[in-house]
Amino acid sequence: MQLLQRFYDPVSGSVMIGGHRVNEYHLGWLRQHIGVVSQEPILFQTTIAENIRLGRLEATQQEIEDAARIANAHDFIMTLPQKYDTLVGERGAQMSGGQKQRIAIARALIRDPRILLLDEATSALDTESESIVQDALNRASKDDKKDSRTASLGDDVRNPTETTFEERQNGQTTAQDDKNVKDKKALEEAGKVGQTASLSPDYSKAIDASKHILALFERTPEIDNGATDGDTFENFKGEINFVDLQFRYPNRSEVPVLKRFNLNIKPHQQVALVGASGCGKSTTIQLIERFYNPTSGQLLIDHHDVSSLNLQWWRSKIGFVSQEPILFDASIRENIAYGDTSRYVTMAEICEAAKNANIHRFIETLPEQYETNVGAKGTQLSGGEKQRIGKCCPLLCSAIARALIRNPSILLLDEATSALDTESERIVQDALDRASKGRTTIVIAHRLSTIQNSD
Repeated sequence: MQLLQRFYDPVSGSVMIGGHRVNEYHLGWLRQHIGVVSQEPILFQTTIAENIRLGRLEATQQEIEDAARIANAHDFIMTLPQKYDTLVGERGAQMSGGQKQRIAIARALIRDPRILLLDEATSALDTESESIVQDALNRASKDDKKDSRTASLGDDVRNPTETTFEERQNGQTTAQDDKNVKDKKALEEAGKVGQTASLSPDYSKAIDASKHILALFERTPEIDNGATDGDTFENFKGEINFVDLQFRYPNRSEVPVLKRFNLNIKPHQQVALVGASGCGKSTTIQLIERFYNPTSGQLLIDHHDVSSLNLQWWRSKIGFVSQEPILFDASIRENIAYGDTSRYVTMAEICEAAKNANIHRFIETLPEQYETNVGAKGTQLSGGEKQRIGKCCPLLCSAIARALIRNPSILLLDEATSALDTESERIVQDALDRASKGRTTIVIAHRLSTIQNSD
């Protein structure tokens, strides 16, 4: 897929599209005709409509809605108070995994690409949504005009390049004419004035941006991660109790997410939360981690209200394995050791955690083994490899190996195996089952194999 998009050129051989080598095409034109839906959808901090429109900037609202219908996103969007004007949050944080994926699919489809690249695009969807979206993707992939249009447009793209060259030549010839030297000099001076004047809107925007930044600095967060007050207690057991809990997101206060939710989770019990995308499964985890406070009701931890606990102490008791594993631009050793920053983690502990997470043998096959740099967000690893290392590291966004080093009392698994193939899922699931023993565990999943061992 990366070769088709010309992120790299082949060492030998060639990649052919429409009978032409891929490096013969204008790069910008080529990428305009490719739609990509990746394993980990990337959404920008703007509205749903604008995220879809990024696939084709001139798209109308009707075209946006049509693409959303094909991607099975229109119905859930229309249930939101602001519908297509709903803000998705940074990296789509306000959307569930399945909702983000469907928006990303709509963004790819709206440009009507000649080539559609799907990298495990439906891995995060529940069974029903996966079936519907897969049918839509199959329909979108069928286009009898793909080959002919690729060839004809490949010919068309050469003419604008030649025209631009001719215009540049004419401009240079005119500039060399002695009669126009004075005019040229005057135009240069006028251009400098115009360039300075053009900065005026940016200057105003910079002032507004500075005000927003200062306002952020002066804000007092409702939940302060750096606060030193709050309760701690010995003999922590890990019982979790939701009591008549109700919750609405602050920026979507018209939409109830949890309605009088009651659930008692005993110490060392494994509980699975199952439901359609957007029904509030991940919200329960965010409330446990205290990213938000309940709108009403209580969340009790060992019979203590979670809001009364020291936040840093409480979060140190939690291990989190997310749907999208977060790896830092550092070595595998450093990524695993980051699970416990309160002390020096020895190499023996790192290896032991990796063995328990079923990844030690894989790391040993790498040329630099534990010193292998995974790249920013794990970009140097394939999706399956990144998931398996991600399962070995928790500090709110990590996984098994980090979780084992931290030795948390509570383990939260948010669709942790959703993007894995069957073999990788089996390996990781074995590690998760071992890591769950002796811990209170909450599992969010769409697959039966992930939750079959739950209490």
